[in-house]
Amino acid sequence: MLKGISLRKILFVEELDLEFSPNLNILSGETGAGKSFILDSLGFALGFESPKNFPVSDESSGEVTVCFEVSEMNPVRTFLNKRGYQSGTEVFIRRTLSPGGRSVAFINNSRCSSDFLKEVALFLINIHGQHDTSQLLNKRSHKELLDKFGDHEKLVNKVRELWIEYQLQTKLCQELENRIEVLARDQEFIAHSLLEFRDFDLKENEHQTLESRRTGMKFAARNREAIEMVAQNIGSGGITKMAIEAINALGKVKGGSEDVLRNVQDTLERVLVEVEDAERNIDELKRNMDIDPYELENLENRLFAIRALARKHNVQPDELFGFWNSLEDKSAELAVEQNRLKELEKARNTSYGEYNKSAELLTKTRKRSAQKLDKQISAELPPLKLENAVFRTSIETGQEGSTGKDDIQFLASTNPGVPIGPINKIASGGELSRFLLALKVCLTNMDTDVSMVFDEIDSGIGGATADAVGKKLMDLSGNSQVVAITHSPQVASLGSHHFKIEKHVKGQDTRISVELLGEERRIDEIARMLSAETITDEAKSAARVLLGK
Repeated sequence: MLKGISLRKILFVEELDLEFSPNLNILSGETGAGKSFILDSLGFALGFESPKNFPVSDESSGEVTVCFEVSEMNPVRTFLNKRGYQSGTEVFIRRTLSPGGRSVAFINNSRCSSDFLKEVALFLINIHGQHDTSQLLNKRSHKELLDKFGDHEKLVNKVRELWIEYQLQTKLCQELENRIEVLARDQEFIAHSLLEFRDFDLKENEHQTLESRRTGMKFAARNREAIEMVAQNIGSGGITKMAIEAINALGKVKGGSEDVLRNVQDTLERVLVEVEDAERNIDELKRNMDIDPYELENLENRLFAIRALARKHNVQPDELFGFWNSLEDKSAELAVEQNRLKELEKARNTSYGEYNKSAELLTKTRKRSAQKLDKQISAELPPLKLENAVFRTSIETGQEGSTGKDDIQFLASTNPGVPIGPINKIASGGELSRFLLALKVCLTNMDTDVSMVFDEIDSGIGGATADAVGKKLMDLSGNSQVVAITHSPQVASLGSHHFKIEKHVKGQDTRISVELLGEERRIDEIARMLSAETITDEAKSAARVLLGK
């Protein structure tokens, strides 16, 4: 139950405290007096965005605080405890708004986010605005309203999850089918290319190897004569012979400085070793320079063929062998992907089977709930002066989707002899308001610990019909607290608490005040609602009649 709301330095209010009755609370006032402002302030405290015309003082932050009394059975207590917030018989929600537009929220003096406030609010209050009749005008919302009435949330969530899984499997299958189509389209080219490569018999790194051999052969052709001369000068007739002869001659020297002779001989021995190494390398170089003219020609032809094949497949010559391997892989890939598609299709069919089973269960559950909803709403219509009206929930097979495969629509007939049809085409504005109230009553019967706020639910009606709506709100307040913003004197006369909202303008200063009306002030207010600009004695007498005075 909403115990009270307090405003500090918000828009036209410096300080305001309201305490509500546990039954039917009425808020009335002239058009533009600030009734919607009170509702906006409540919405702001519950986590919704502040309206653009919701400024605070330039010097300090504004603040809205609301207090709810909750029973031990209200699930909000468990909800808060599990998330680390203290909870008891009261829940205090406070939200501040700085001059810069930044808001800070608290639950029982612990910081929280505005999104968390919205979650908490679902356990505490339902606010039904002036434009909620759009729910009846919009066919797509009928399914949501039926699911809420039937408490289908768990089953709807399961169907949604299965649908998402089925759609994912379908997407994977489609992507793989597209890939297989591309692979199949390329198979003729791949098969032809593989025959070409196998006949060509390309070796790994062949292009690099041939390039290296070709470079060596060209080097040999240019430098053969010089290498031969080097070989002759180093070999047995050149430096090697001279080094050996020098060593032998030193061996014949007698006397003198033996150390010097030994050093010279050691040096010559080292020279001989180095010269012999050079001779072996030159001999190896000479052997590699034995060029077969036909070999060079064949090598050139092979390199030309490799480069031509690379150009044909738009790759570099050194990448040709890898490209061949990729063609081999693609040739085998088609069969692999086709087998993978069979597995994916099997998984997709399984997902669809599970979705279809749950969707059919949801359909059956919705049909049972629809029968209950039709019966309950039909019972609510006569007291709302819709005794000749008929309400029925139509459930037909529709397009499969995340919420099942049901096409759900509310149908109505408001007069005898008028065929039943879509409620948005049959009912007038005032009738829609009463149908909506009946629906809200049925939905709210499941939430007896939740406060209900109705913003001009009586819009478009008057007289006995407005009186019927007021009585329905009063009956509803017997089980759940109701706060009603109204222009109807019939509705206002049935409240247990009646607040009057007024706007006061003095020069450039505007202020809003809210007064809990006593007996005489309440008579005056209802008389104002009954009369024109001037409150007459007749209007006061009529107000007393409405109030049963």
